[in-house]
Amino acid sequence: MRYGPLSGLAFFAIVLGAADSSYGQENPRVAFVSEYIRVTGELERLRDQAEHDNKDDPMNFANCVQSSRRIDNELDTDIQMLGKEQFNFEPPFDSIRKNLAKAYLSKFSIWHKMGDYCGQFVGTLPSDADIHKILITIPEMTADLETIDHALFEATELIFELLIDPKPDSKGHLSHIVATKAERDKIISEIQFNFGKKLQNKNMNYAVATASILDSYFHKGFKCADEPWD
Repeated sequence: MRYGPLSGLAFFAIVLGAADSSYGQENPRVAFVSEYIRVTGELERLRDQAEHDNKDDPMNFANCVQSSRRIDNELDTDIQMLGKEQFNFEPPFDSIRKNLAKAYLSKFSIWHKMGDYCGQFVGTLPSDADIHKILITIPEMTADLETIDHALFEATELIFELLIDPKPDSKGHLSHIVATKAERDKIISEIQFNFGKKLQNKNMNYAVATASILDSYFHKGFKCADEPWD
């Protein structure tokens, strides 16, 4: 899989603005990024499970329905999460959760349609014509899901920008993030927990690549909120 540069994104209309640089017991921006990593990891786990369940028998439509409903339930939870008051960031940062909600709703719709489509054939013997249609329709839905994942991948840089403290240091650089050292280390651990060895793969899908890039940003030398300022 080839990845393009992170530029000219239409998916998120967001610029680095005046963020709340204070930090406390639970900084909403830190909590948001942490939850985003959890969601991305859980959806990847469910996708893996669906792939495994259908590997031996691609025409097991009951498995297809079950997998689709599992992912729909997770996406429904994720959409509700985005409605939390603590994630009601001021403009222009409010666009983050609005666009994530649109993406999750689109994924929900596709997975729901896939489940309904597979449900038509549960307990039946599909005709040759049905099988031909299935071999076209399911890959089309899968391609639509990958398109959404690609858009989410391209927004990774902007997700991390939510953590950057807009207050410049004495040299005029944006050198700090709003997360404390403990919060940063917790997020890095969450990335490792959710994606593990997949982060070492040469050919990553978009979800794993998203986690890999987020992980790399935490190792670019940003100081944490509770570290001294230059």
